[in-house]
Amino acid sequence: AVGQLQILKTKFVNLKLNDFENGLDLKSRDDMQIERLRKYLTHYEIILKYCAIVQDILNITIFVQLGMSSIVICVGLCGFVAMPSNTETAIFMFSYLTTMTMQIFVPSWMGTQISFECGELMSAAYSCEWIPRSKLFKRSLILFVERAKTPVRITGLKIFTLSLDTFTSIMKTTYSFFTLIRQLQVDEVN
Repeated sequence: AVGQLQILKTKFVNLKLNDFENGLDLKSRDDMQIERLRKYLTHYEIILKYCAIVQDILNITIFVQLGMSSIVICVGLCGFVAMPSNTETAIFMFSYLTTMTMQIFVPSWMGTQISFECGELMSAAYSCEWIPRSKLFKRSLILFVERAKTPVRITGLKIFTLSLDTFTSIMKTTYSFFTLIRQLQVDEVN
């Protein structure tokens, strides 16, 4: 989805007349530009449908993955700190915790990228040669920009969006639980 949004952004930025088209009459030029714009809008709709399908398929999976990964990281941190371990065990625990963190980070980063690229589409639409175009072209472009104002967001059970903000929040919560458990362990020993 991110790659397709980047391709569409490039198409919008390059939505200009070439030398051959500049030699045509005004109506022909507008018709060509409107047809190109229609293709781009269709491309955008296909991207939106794809993201909706991904959302439907991964909705529960994302929620479970992020929830369970944060629990596993918290428990892993407790084990990492509490265990008197040798070097091999420490390396294993560090690698395991890093892998679990990456399982949360990668989807969150991709969710942020999708939202960012959707925002970039609005700027790209403004970059095209829209001023000399017909009213139909301008209206279609305005409708596209209005639709693009609502970025695509992938969510987990519609509770949270996949984003770096969510990743940071999950990691902060995980660390808070870890410090709470650690404090309880220290109080129990004393």
